[in-house]
Amino acid sequence: MPILVKVIGTCNLWLFYAYFEVEGESFKEEDFIAMSRIDDSMQNQIAALLRVINFTRTFREDTVPCEIEAGLFLGSIAAANNMDALKSLNITHILTVASSLKPVHTNDFVYKVIPGGNALLYQTVLDKEDTNLSQYFDECFNFIDEAKREGGGVLVHCFVGKSRSVTIVVAYLMKKHGMSLSQALEHVRSKRPLASPNPGFIQQLKEFEKSLQDQTCFLPVECHAPAFEGLKRMDQIHYSIENEIQERCRVDIYRKFQGNSALCQIEEGLFLGSLGDASNKGALKSSNVTHILTVANLSLPLYPNEFAHKIIEVMDREDTNLMQYFDECFSFIDEAKRLGGGVLVHCFMGISRSVTVVIAYLMKKHGMRLSQALEHVKRRRPQASPNSGFILQLQQFEKTLRG
Repeated sequence: MPILVKVIGTCNLWLFYAYFEVEGESFKEEDFIAMSRIDDSMQNQIAALLRVINFTRTFREDTVPCEIEAGLFLGSIAAANNMDALKSLNITHILTVASSLKPVHTNDFVYKVIPGGNALLYQTVLDKEDTNLSQYFDECFNFIDEAKREGGGVLVHCFVGKSRSVTIVVAYLMKKHGMSLSQALEHVRSKRPLASPNPGFIQQLKEFEKSLQDQTCFLPVECHAPAFEGLKRMDQIHYSIENEIQERCRVDIYRKFQGNSALCQIEEGLFLGSLGDASNKGALKSSNVTHILTVANLSLPLYPNEFAHKIIEVMDREDTNLMQYFDECFSFIDEAKRLGGGVLVHCFMGISRSVTVVIAYLMKKHGMRLSQALEHVKRRRPQASPNSGFILQLQQFEKTLRG
């Protein structure tokens, strides 16, 4: 399949276009860079061109946008050019995070290109560690919100849909849903496994996370739980307590989105979800949920008089010993089923802590192996991803079950 690529002339550095057939063996950078008269700058540009060609061979079949959440999609340039797929997914807006990629269907979609204007190659947002992508976050968020507000959907893409566009989407989830960086990245990777922002973008996301924490947790005293009103210096608080405060502060943000939640049924009488699910009384009642098992530092049930509650106060950290609570969690789940009801097991995002408990329950009650239980849960809740410490505990639990 022929592709249109930019080629750099060796004389006056003028940009011109040429067609390359991407068939047969991949082009190798060393085939060109050995030319003695090409300076370092030219070598770098030619190397970039060759990477484009090789990436195109690898990802040219990546033509369907990945749905991250309702109205928000992530993908590659191939997905952005797939008119049929875009229309079928009700995508109305396209956010291009690379000004070297020009809009194709200008009469059919609303476009925004980052950065705007007619940027040349050296002015565009490159997938480089020193590219300042965070400066464009706000305008990207506004564009995404505009698409949703108008009842449509937005595709965020770069060339491969791996680094630049992923960074924007991860930042959006952090901003709009109060997710931590690790939670947002895990969620995106569950939908698009190749997602991998470069180290420079990861550092910008870490700085963005810190700025969000400063805004939502450390500035207004009334944001804190009453027990912490007298604390004036956050740097004197123990690490675990500081994390707890951050999680409690995110609760109010996350509950704004409770109406968008849908319970994931793992088996009859057993459901898995997030704080939003635990706050959605209509969905809980319609699913015959009578018991709620909270595996997080959320000590105040929202509906204490309408559901039976059990709270396991633990953090989503690799050194948290969650296995010690397995038996009491299993007993609570069995109690709900024995009484003819159902139980929702949840943490904050329904990604790590609650998933670990549900997987362990399936292993214990149905004799599943860890791999079988994890696969079963992921089929019903794709974002399920216990942290590495919990995986080790599940492996140890499996050994215990099998003697």
